[in-house]
Amino acid sequence: MNAPSALPPLTSLPPLPKMVKGTDTKPFDGTPIKAWLNELNHQIDKHLLTLNNPEKHIKSSLRLRTQAMDKLLSELFCQYLPDELALFAIGGYGRCELFPQSDIDILILGETVQTHSLAIERFVAMLWDIGITPAISVRTPNDMTFAATDHTVATALLEARHITGNTALQNLPLLAAKNAWSAQTFFVAKIEASKTRYLSHNATEYNLEPNIKTAPGGLRDLHILVWLGRFYFETARTLSDLSEAGFISQDELDDLQNAQTFLWLIRHHLHMLSGRCDDRLLFEQQKNLAKRLNLAPQDADGKTLTHALENMMRQYYQHAMQVAALSEMLCAYYQERYLSPKHERLSIDHDFYQLSDHGKQRGESVVQILAKDDDIFIKKPENILKIFLIMGQRSIKKVAASTLKALRLASTHIDDAYRQNPTHRALFLANLQENNLLFHRLRIMKRYGILGRYLPAFGKIMGLMQYDLFHRYTVDAHTLLLVRILHRFGDTNNEEYQQKFDLVSQVYQKINRKDLLVIAAIFHDIAKGRGGDHSELGAVDVYEFAQAHGMNDEDADFVAWLVREHLTMSLTAQKQDISDPDVIKNFARFTGTVAHLNHLYVLTVADMNATNSQLWNSWRASLLKQLYISTHRVLSLGEEVTDKDAVIANRQNKARALTTHPATAIDALWADFGEEFFLKQKHPDIAWQTDEILTHQDRLANGKPIIVLRAHSDLALNAVQLFICTHDQDDLFAATVGVLDQMGLSVLDATILTAVIDGTPAALDCYVLIDRYAIGKGDDRDDILTNDIRKETLIDSLIKALKDGKDGKNDFTPRHFGLDGRLKHFTVPTQVQFGEATAHAHLGQHMMSLTTKDRPALLAKLGRVFSLLDIKVHGARITTLGERAEDVFYLSDADGKTLNKEQLSALKVAIIDALI
Repeated sequence: MNAPSALPPLTSLPPLPKMVKGTDTKPFDGTPIKAWLNELNHQIDKHLLTLNNPEKHIKSSLRLRTQAMDKLLSELFCQYLPDELALFAIGGYGRCELFPQSDIDILILGETVQTHSLAIERFVAMLWDIGITPAISVRTPNDMTFAATDHTVATALLEARHITGNTALQNLPLLAAKNAWSAQTFFVAKIEASKTRYLSHNATEYNLEPNIKTAPGGLRDLHILVWLGRFYFETARTLSDLSEAGFISQDELDDLQNAQTFLWLIRHHLHMLSGRCDDRLLFEQQKNLAKRLNLAPQDADGKTLTHALENMMRQYYQHAMQVAALSEMLCAYYQERYLSPKHERLSIDHDFYQLSDHGKQRGESVVQILAKDDDIFIKKPENILKIFLIMGQRSIKKVAASTLKALRLASTHIDDAYRQNPTHRALFLANLQENNLLFHRLRIMKRYGILGRYLPAFGKIMGLMQYDLFHRYTVDAHTLLLVRILHRFGDTNNEEYQQKFDLVSQVYQKINRKDLLVIAAIFHDIAKGRGGDHSELGAVDVYEFAQAHGMNDEDADFVAWLVREHLTMSLTAQKQDISDPDVIKNFARFTGTVAHLNHLYVLTVADMNATNSQLWNSWRASLLKQLYISTHRVLSLGEEVTDKDAVIANRQNKARALTTHPATAIDALWADFGEEFFLKQKHPDIAWQTDEILTHQDRLANGKPIIVLRAHSDLALNAVQLFICTHDQDDLFAATVGVLDQMGLSVLDATILTAVIDGTPAALDCYVLIDRYAIGKGDDRDDILTNDIRKETLIDSLIKALKDGKDGKNDFTPRHFGLDGRLKHFTVPTQVQFGEATAHAHLGQHMMSLTTKDRPALLAKLGRVFSLLDIKVHGARITTLGERAEDVFYLSDADGKTLNKEQLSALKVAIIDALI
């Protein structure tokens, strides 16, 4: 048998090896054919990798692979099956979209298939021997007619392409599909299936690891257009055919075909990389894919590769958005033009109708807006914006498909002259001031080219993404989602939203100028991707927009401030000690007024939820709520409420009311406590810790630690508070966090205090923890509070670790409880910064800010460094943002003093070395 021939550059097939039919004594040998097919794929792949513009050649590669499979199956069919049967390619094979690892979907059709069942079995076995994965249907015409009542089978039959065999049967699959379904029922079935498919992908084109075939904006959205066209026009098999039939315009065809070739190329490379039929664009494939597309060299460093990845994914998201938008519009246009739905038509004004379609299937009324003349956007350009204002004013959620087509075409006329027209500016601003259905209106404006052309800066962030686990959406999708969340704050009829957002919803509903929030939302990230501080650049953009659109100076300054400072409140809440009155006083001075505080609080919560709802939790909600309430109190009552002595007295009085011990015992205990104990903690925690110390004071007297746990009172996150009171000792933090990591307990917050109890220095450490072991176990999960065995194990382990101390060399093996396995695909450079703490409770200490990649035992490794360098930890705030850990620590030397330059330098080096 000859070795497979090399493939000439995508012009013809290599010779097919001679096939020797198997016998009883010598079975069929599929090895040469398998080698031939593998060499074909290898040569096609090699050819595509050497081209500067492989997208232009991907279609011919698919055709060549299809041609090869047709040739192979025809020869096998002729050897093993009679001419009275017919062989059809269906599915992707039928569409001539055959990728390296695609299943080979075939149909064997004939009246006598039962008679030839043994021959068919040998034929199928042959395919497996060759290395082909067949998805085979064997049917009689009657079987096929019955099977076609399933819309998925009918769809496959629409795509059936006759390969060889009985030519008299070649039209039967199409006829079977069309006899089983009407154009209307088939349309409804495909649209319902498409909706279900969308929901399985979170109904968004912007997934971090999209399925390029089935996700919104993927290849399946192109297929559905061809299926509908094939049903109606019969001869249509491609997008070009639909254009020739008048269903798709030339500019729509260009956009769809550009997206199609890009997705085809991505799918080819995914199959080659994975070695299987896998259409998921997973993180582990994205880096290799960027290199295969020559977007980054093979030896690219992390920064270069990340930039290439972001560019590649931006192309994907832009194509996906185009495909999803056009597919949705053209499906609606298909129904509107060819299925003739009945509408009640009501004239709105000289230019528009309102259409009402009382849906018989679900009973709801579908309302659309329709242009009376498709040229109305050219004749009266202001209607490009006016139509959306009408939609808001009349609660119309949809635009008729023919009108969308006209709008999309007219959007290309939006230029500088259009943007500078006072009428157009007034209409655009009025759209933002009309809150009703604003998200839906902006979404349509974005999808069909209007928003990005009216605001060119917004057009530049379309499809822009950040390669990390924190920013879940592209910048444009995130921005509109933020607007949607703002609207949800005001949805008083939705109990879920009101409970989830409680205080922020109440604040939002009291804000009169909601349009200022909307404008700030649209511009808050508009400068991303330019380089520089996007908050500062965006503030300039929004100020210029406000001035150009006739807003007064006060409003312009206000929205610019919101954009400039849109990250400040979250950073303050997550990285500073918001129990400290000085922190609250400074933040109150920063906001200045209750109005500024209200707008910033609402914008901050919406922004955090729109960035990644999975990372929004009760802990972050509690921090922001506490910061808001404390700041509101200062702005309402004056800075005197933050006086240190007044704050301490207030917290002591409230704590006394919650304790169960006599006042004399409490006062005696507190007499030797420093101010930090009352400045760094809320009164419920002060009361709890006081009660535990007084109740178990005999343990301390006997040299044993007090270790207690309770559910965190403020959170619905199932967080746990751990309190440790023990004789003061070195390495307490390192020993504690090492044990917590071993037990699968993540630290959110740590308050590390020292005091004197019965004349002996004592450590008073309080941790807020999340039990990673319990995540995902549902309502009946056992966690560190409910599982007595784990709880006792934790306490015993802590007692042992505290007893062993540094001499015990607590070398803890990192554990991986609940950590995202995708972390390995990301790099985050470790950055360590120092500054002297300004909060009153931390005066004389250094504040260390650490940014690094999240990893197992991160705190344990840091604790070990602190221990080795004799550095004391006085507090910690732990923030995890996707793959990034952004933590803050309050530190001093062993004597409680600030660190000198040599100590800071040594600490920085040690941390970076430990986290390599």
